[in-house]
Amino acid sequence: MQWILYELSRNATLQEELHDEVNRVVPFGKNPTYDDLQEMPLLRAMVKEALRYFMSLINDQEMHDFVALQETLHDEVNCDGS
Repeated sequence: MQWILYELSRNATLQEELHDEVNRVVPFGKNPTYDDLQEMPLLRAMVKEALRYFMSLINDQEMHDFVALQETLHDEVNCDGS
C-alpha cells in the first residue's frame, strides 16, 4: 500500500483519476464492498501492478497479512449473502 501511495504522490493526474473513481463508486459515508471493488478498474490495476512490481520486496509477514485480509473480505461478503 505504501508503494501505491508513493507512486500516486509522483503523478497528480493519476491520483486525481483514482480519487474520482473511488468517490464515484463509494460515496462519502458508504462502506466499500467486494462488488464496489469490481467497479473500480483503475484501483484494481494499480494494486495488481504494485504487487507485480514490488512482490520481491514483500516479506512473509506482509504476505500473511495480505492473505488474511483477502479471507476476511471474502467471509464478510459471504455473510451478507452476496
